[in-house]
Amino acid sequence: QTDCQYGCPLGRLALEIDPENRPAHKLIAENFQGWVGAVRECVEQMKDRLPRDTDADALATYVLAVMEGGVMLSRSYGSVEPFDRAVKQLRQHFRLLRAEDSGGKSRRSRGKSAR
Repeated sequence: QTDCQYGCPLGRLALEIDPENRPAHKLIAENFQGWVGAVRECVEQMKDRLPRDTDADALATYVLAVMEGGVMLSRSYGSVEPFDRAVKQLRQHFRLLRAEDSGGKSRRSRGKSAR
């Protein structure tokens, strides 16, 4: 139990460091890019279950933004509920993407049936 007191250290730094301190913000951005890259790898692993035109980079950035925003809201409210609600909507977004993928058929099964 953290009582929502902690949050993301990088998110805190990004908000607290003077915007003119470009070297510090560059390092923070590089770290966030690493996180986006890790999420993008997960998106790539499930690409056969997503619409063909899914932008893996944009989706990975969206996932990180939802998670970071959820952490910030939870800390502000002193409750994990905002984070849970954000994650619930993120899961719904993925369900909708999967449903959009030609009625739920994967690329592999579509390719096999077309042959």
